[in-house]
Amino acid sequence: MTIDIDHFLNVLAEEVRNYQVPVVDLIAVQTKDPFRILVATILSARTKDEVTSKASAKLFKKAPDLKSLAKLSETELAKLIYPVGFYKNKAGYLAKLPAALKEFFNGKIPDDVESLTRLPGVGRKTANLVVAVAFNKPAICVDTHVHRIMNIWGYVKTKTPFETEMALRQKLPGKFWIGINSILVAFGQATCKPVRPCCDRCIIANQCPQIGVTPRKVPKTKDKAKSANGKSQRNAVKKLISWNVNGLRAIEKKGFTDIVYELDADTISLQEIKAMPEQLPESVKNLEGYEAYWYPAERKGYAGVCTYTRIKPLNVIYGMEIPEHDQEGRVLTWSLRIFSWSTPISPMPSTAC
Repeated sequence: MTIDIDHFLNVLAEEVRNYQVPVVDLIAVQTKDPFRILVATILSARTKDEVTSKASAKLFKKAPDLKSLAKLSETELAKLIYPVGFYKNKAGYLAKLPAALKEFFNGKIPDDVESLTRLPGVGRKTANLVVAVAFNKPAICVDTHVHRIMNIWGYVKTKTPFETEMALRQKLPGKFWIGINSILVAFGQATCKPVRPCCDRCIIANQCPQIGVTPRKVPKTKDKAKSANGKSQRNAVKKLISWNVNGLRAIEKKGFTDIVYELDADTISLQEIKAMPEQLPESVKNLEGYEAYWYPAERKGYAGVCTYTRIKPLNVIYGMEIPEHDQEGRVLTWSLRIFSWSTPISPMPSTAC
């Protein structure tokens, strides 16, 4: 199956206009300063955009240019950019950056890929992005999203981002070189995700070859599933799952919501959530198709339980009325009516001491 690359990228360019844009593009809208774009790109590697954005803003208050960056120690830089991924390594790169630029390029940021890759912390992806965004010169920034999606489409058949970059340089029309990263990163983060992509709401799903793809299961509407004859399935066997997540914020980064929809359970009881609801993204706080009941520990980052359910509970009891245990968020008890002709089942705690 051969895809129409012009059609795919033009459609997606329009589709992602209202998506959250990658942080480097956001900084580029605010300034065309190559220094800031280079630094923000270095910080963005293996880091969520919102974290990169906050760290970049904090750093640029102290070091708005190369001269002021040179005055900061590696320790000071580490504190300023925390908690970006690998912040200690990146602090080391930034500490060495002014000297490297002075030694090799007379204190100026170069505008070609090969020169940029000589700088500390700058790989081909970063270099291509800086060339395209800061200097508006032809460059193809290939990160994991570009590499993955181009192979899903069958437009290239490559094993590494570097191979994808080289293949695209030979094949991709020049008009898409600068913008392809922004389009496919936004699309890859929101729709064509690495794990269980949302093919059910993809605008090009009917035309996509979907090579090697396992789409997510579409979330059901809570307590309103219908059988083939249109009758309610309330009397069907229910699936109840208990899961010690050992940190809900950590598992959220590993595709928690997609895993939940794949499990397709009627109720999911979580232990050791180690988070307050207000610390979680909206997609986790209000999981589509479920009602959520929270009982976190008073101490942040410790214990806590939660239940997601498609079946509205008859009753929910928070705690055991034993203060020394209740402050740890150990027990959340709920009662369900599983069959329409039965009495309620015995109360079921999410977990117990």
